[in-house]
Amino acid sequence: MAELLLYHYALSPFAEIVRVALGIKRLAWRSVEAPMIMPKPDLLALTGGYRRIPVLQVGADVYCDTACILEELEARHREPALLPQGLRGLALALQHWAGLGLAWNVGRFIVGTAPEAFPMEFHADRAAMWAVPLDLNRLRRSAPRYRDRLREQLRWLADMLRERPFLLGAGPTLADAAIYGHCWFLRQAHARTAALLDPQPAVLAWMDRIAAIGHGDARPLASGDALAIAAAASPAGGQGVDGENGLGLRAGASIAVTPDDYGRDAVIGILAGLDDRRISLRREHPATGEVVVHFPRLGYAVRAA
Repeated sequence: MAELLLYHYALSPFAEIVRVALGIKRLAWRSVEAPMIMPKPDLLALTGGYRRIPVLQVGADVYCDTACILEELEARHREPALLPQGLRGLALALQHWAGLGLAWNVGRFIVGTAPEAFPMEFHADRAAMWAVPLDLNRLRRSAPRYRDRLREQLRWLADMLRERPFLLGAGPTLADAAIYGHCWFLRQAHARTAALLDPQPAVLAWMDRIAAIGHGDARPLASGDALAIAAAASPAGGQGVDGENGLGLRAGASIAVTPDDYGRDAVIGILAGLDDRRISLRREHPATGEVVVHFPRLGYAVRAA
């Protein structure tokens, strides 16, 4: 079976979600360090323009977005399950909330409370990715608003953990990984942001249980070597194109896929798969040969190109 190659950087909360999932599943994987800010030439060669982290590569198949990556890990390695029977819908709903409401509040609180924790190049890069002016004073002024939101959300988590060790029961699920990544970011970014967790000892104890799971068996791999693996492999391809997709798209059409929130750089290629859960496109690059790049439907726009 082809190796799992994860493009990530240490302080990414979304990458931490995937690292924890790899730990829950006790998987071996290759760690491909990606830059925290642009330029990211090897990553863009692989994805066709998608710059966000994490990205999972399996041979010549490329999975973008945390949700798509976790879905693929669950499909390839079903046990231990991230989505146990009877909990799938609830776990996926909590993952969706974590990636939107919780992630937004955590990120804005951190950069407003402790902007010095990141270099100015980081702030400039993220302002460009969000297509907003770089204004650290505005972020500082807004931090109390996000602090108050997070206090309430952390109380929700504490209530969920009142009579169980993990969010949905006796064992960790996708919900634990998805929410932990953003709580972990609060703890890692700065002492002032970590202090927000102190009034919730149940949340801190849960975080310690998740941290003890670890990240599986990770071994480093240079990004150039990862691209060579893609070039030597053939993609498994798409999942077929639903003829009733509502977009009027057919297999073989030229399409563009774009995140619908931030980092809206389009990835352009040939439609290889489209259903209600995933978009897949086929593209080529001199460094990788032919690859198929996969995105989740939720959170991404697809159009003819």
